[in-house]
Amino acid sequence: MPIIEVRPIPVEDTYAIRRQVLWPDDPPETIHRPGDTSVGTLHVGGFWEGQLVSIATVIRDAPPETQHSTAWRLRAVATLPEFQGRRIGKAVIGRCIEYAIQQGGTLLWCNARPDAVSFYERLGFQIEGDLHAGLGHGPRYFMWRLLVAG
Repeated sequence: MPIIEVRPIPVEDTYAIRRQVLWPDDPPETIHRPGDTSVGTLHVGGFWEGQLVSIATVIRDAPPETQHSTAWRLRAVATLPEFQGRRIGKAVIGRCIEYAIQQGGTLLWCNARPDAVSFYERLGFQIEGDLHAGLGHGPRYFMWRLLVAG
């Protein structure tokens, strides 16, 4: 049975997977995103037999047009294609959820690509609203879930 490890990582360790999976056409200087170095931001890596294969970032951030002070945003979620379907991404997001709850978070939200909606739904997220234009990276759905300590 392969060994899967999930742990915090430095933001710089997310860049290679962000570039390869999420934003291959973006200039290198744009791989760093707003909030990446904010106080409280957590970058999580999923390792398959020691190799970093999955990433996610969670930052304290209210959804657009709200003042939700206990909301957290999930962003830059990616798993290398050859490792998808092995529950690594689920474990990485699970760690992000645990962290947000530990920080007093009550809501987690993200902008999901249409092909990732079912993945997020399996993790308890729901769509709100219609498909909207992404910021240069294609259309997205606003998705959210409540966070409950447990």
